[in-house]
Amino acid sequence: MLVDKNEKFKDEMCTKVDTLVSGKVVASELYCLKADGLYRVKVKDDEISPPVRVLPLPIQKGASWEINSKVGAQSGQLVKGTFRIVNDKEKVKVPAGEYEAVLVEGADMDVGGTKTTVRLWFVKGVGLVRLSYKIADAESVLELEKYEPATAKG
Repeated sequence: MLVDKNEKFKDEMCTKVDTLVSGKVVASELYCLKADGLYRVKVKDDEISPPVRVLPLPIQKGASWEINSKVGAQSGQLVKGTFRIVNDKEKVKVPAGEYEAVLVEGADMDVGGTKTTVRLWFVKGVGLVRLSYKIADAESVLELEKYEPATAKG
């Protein structure tokens, strides 16, 4: 995963996150930070309506919230289920390092008619460091390869 740049979407400043395979971008998503949490608002060219809150603020272990959204105006793939903060001090190791993360899980969500479990690991000051999708017995995992803190420019 690569945090690419900030990008405006519907008058809100969002962060673009790219998924790379063998150094090539294969997918992009937009995330926007709002007063009540972090939202996934766009996947590739498809708007998510309403946006999916992937991390609520303030963070409280055990908190859960419902998801009922549509991805893309034309195809209209439905995404339904419940996200829950499983742990707010989860140890996670990715190529970029070892962290203490907030683990959010959506178990047995309905993604376009397919049962899917989604797990996201967020690290304060870094962002999303790991993401996994489990569909039936197949699991795909995306991990942060490298983290370079922004430097102030004079």
